[in-house]
Amino acid sequence: MEEYYYIMPDNKRGGPVLPERFAEKGITADTLVWRQGLEDWTPAGKIEALKDYVLPSANSAKAQYEQSLSSEPNRPKAMNYNGYMMPKPDNNMLWAVLSTICCCTPLGIVAIVKASQVNTLYYSGQYEQAVLKADSARRWAIWALVAAVVLNSLSGLINLLFFSTSDAEVLTSIYGL
Repeated sequence: MEEYYYIMPDNKRGGPVLPERFAEKGITADTLVWRQGLEDWTPAGKIEALKDYVLPSANSAKAQYEQSLSSEPNRPKAMNYNGYMMPKPDNNMLWAVLSTICCCTPLGIVAIVKASQVNTLYYSGQYEQAVLKADSARRWAIWALVAAVVLNSLSGLINLLFFSTSDAEVLTSIYGL
């Protein structure tokens, strides 16, 4: 595919750039582009070969948003004002599972339950709730880690204070030496 030059809304020229990199440069359907062989600068959205590479124009995104408000009263909240999906929050499932296996099982199980709810909430359009559940899963996994450290420290201290015997005393009591 050929490289194109472009003009941004602030009249700054850029390029050459491959169509695959249009999104990185913020090239929309309304951005004027040119390459050797074109007669004049043309909006990128009017060139059939580029339609898959350009971002929707601000006007079309705004129109889609306004249409979605009027036609979909229960529009997903995971959409921002341009109609793009908000990024999916990290569900912290890895930390929840590791805290369950390695640390404190009861608190880790709560972390797993919270983490498993994140994707469901996100894909049902409840973005804010998904973020809250992801934060909650992370907190429960951290609490499991802290509880494991505290409990293991206490256990080691108790063993050290009450059950410390030398190897010689253990061998003497077992083998009668």
